[in-house]
Amino acid sequence: MAIFKRKGSKLWTCMVRTPGGKQIWKTFPTKAEAEAYEADAQSKKYRGDFVEPSGVTFGEYAERLFKKSGMKPSTLRAHRTNLEKHILPALGDIKIQALGKRMIKSFLENLRKEKGLAFKTTKNIKSQISSILESAVDDNLLSDNPAIAIKIPAVTRDHTVSLDEKENIDALEETQADLFIETCLEIFPPTVASRALLICYCVQGLRRNEALALTWGDVKSELNKKSPVLRVRKNWDQKAGFITPKTYSGRRELPLFPDFLLALREWYLACPNKNARSRIFPYHPDGIDKPIRRVTLAANLPHVSPQILRRTFATIHAFRNEIPPKKLQHWMGHSDIKTTFQLYARHYREGLVPLPGGFGHRISEKRAIANH
Repeated sequence: MAIFKRKGSKLWTCMVRTPGGKQIWKTFPTKAEAEAYEADAQSKKYRGDFVEPSGVTFGEYAERLFKKSGMKPSTLRAHRTNLEKHILPALGDIKIQALGKRMIKSFLENLRKEKGLAFKTTKNIKSQISSILESAVDDNLLSDNPAIAIKIPAVTRDHTVSLDEKENIDALEETQADLFIETCLEIFPPTVASRALLICYCVQGLRRNEALALTWGDVKSELNKKSPVLRVRKNWDQKAGFITPKTYSGRRELPLFPDFLLALREWYLACPNKNARSRIFPYHPDGIDKPIRRVTLAANLPHVSPQILRRTFATIHAFRNEIPPKKLQHWMGHSDIKTTFQLYARHYREGLVPLPGGFGHRISEKRAIANH
């Protein structure tokens, strides 16, 4: 290391030799600043924290990480979409060592205020940037992660209400859920897989792709048991096929409720392919919305999705005092009970009188009476 002042110049120059043997030249307006930089560089070399200068861009480094990523295919696609659509156009060509807190914060503010991205989407993008930069710290490309302390910018909310605006729901009420099931039974014959699949979402509370991953081998032995159990062991990805569940807690067992059990038995008798390895519901994940819309339009119900039907399952069981929160957490496949409370605690209501028969049982009981 050396500090000197060139002839005819007012600036002080500091030369630092990196652990790899490279020379770094820095100029400062005062000798004190040059000495402070030299001391800091010396201290980092002793601690092993010295960062070698690099010309690698943020985009180049992100691509390296993706090539050796161990993420699930669905997660990888979501990250890739965020990267190519939002992150790389703005930050991809910037050298990773030049990417500072102010630059990242400005980028996130633009996503929120100019592009109108939702808080959760922006938060996911920020987390992705932070994860990439944290890996750069581990690879000694950065001394620290500039994205860690950045908060997602807030945006001004429009508090006006339109009387013509349709209300967004996050769960059906219990009577609506029963109507949804009854309409499924009326619209779809037992020979159509949609009948059992939609009842499964409403009565069993599975995630969209958990239901699509069910095989006949998962349920065949349970169809005629007195206390049948539904075992969830895998997830479905349209490109990768069978994959592991969303979380470790996604591997779970829950009762095979009568409404779904009856529909499942009927579909089993009609299904042309009963191989143990065959999917019970061979649908594309994007092809479920159409049969759901048929049911909601026929029943004059708000439009729902598999996720809303899953919340319907959770909230109705949460209303019923005999279902402890810990059991509900297990049935839902949540890794943390806080998730169960945060998502569904607002649906707990005092003095709610459960309808007779119990959710998941009433329709099958009506059909049993009718058949007699």
